[in-house]
Amino acid sequence: MENPSTKHTPNVDIELENYSIIEKIGEGGYGIVYKAKQISTGQTVAIKILKFKEIPDQKSIKQQIARFDRETKLCAEINHPNIVKLLDKGFTANQEPFAVFEYISGQTLKDLITLHNGLSADETGVLMGQVLDALVAAHAKGIIHRDLKPHNIMVTQTGTRSHIKILDFGIGIFTHDFRTDDYKDITLTHEVIGTPAYSSPNS
Repeated sequence: MENPSTKHTPNVDIELENYSIIEKIGEGGYGIVYKAKQISTGQTVAIKILKFKEIPDQKSIKQQIARFDRETKLCAEINHPNIVKLLDKGFTANQEPFAVFEYISGQTLKDLITLHNGLSADETGVLMGQVLDALVAAHAKGIIHRDLKPHNIMVTQTGTRSHIKILDFGIGIFTHDFRTDDYKDITLTHEVIGTPAYSSPNS
């Protein structure tokens, strides 16, 4: 979950029990991600804190917290080497929900493609094979990502082999057979889901 272009100084206002914020490493439509250290173990982790959209009313706050909780449930359902692992979750001192993920040191697939002005057919095959393996595992659990794009795929190197991790199930959903009764209650209306450039034509 590291993207050097988005690094910032630490936010000292964030208070988390058992975690020490190191620096901000990313921000999306639904959350802000920080590099942090788990105090009890010394492990480096990535912490995503919910970022409320606009000026929310109580109903919107409830929906956004429920959606964030859904993301953690989606991640907790999957145990796969190519999907980022959820480690913990809780609330900040200001009652903002947060989720703790394994920290991935590397670069996004988007940055890798830009750096090398494209990828070879062999390298593309290796990476996409891992992406497909991860999606098969997610779909077997009834989970659809809904915002899969190069920005949400981290690439690390293990020796000479590239290894990917899929991030950000923030707008993911369970398929129809796996949905709970509150599905419609936590889906915000009048909202574009996903990134238009990477969405299917019928989205």
